[in-house]
Amino acid sequence: MTLSFYLARRFLRSFALVLGVFALILFMVDLVEQIRRFDAAELGLRDLALLAALNLPQTLYAVLPLLMVM
Repeated sequence: MTLSFYLARRFLRSFALVLGVFALILFMVDLVEQIRRFDAAELGLRDLALLAALNLPQTLYAVLPLLMVM
């Protein structure tokens, strides 16, 4: 029983770390895309970051099967 908890805890920690790194990378890429797309508009960095954050769950959902394989 203790070994199972140990392995589950290690797996969840590793999975959370990889998920966080991928989320950060995807957020930064999407933020650059939002800046490029709305360059002429009068939107601040805060608004563009919000748009990128709203798009992040959809992108993570598409990448989630690849994260489980890693």
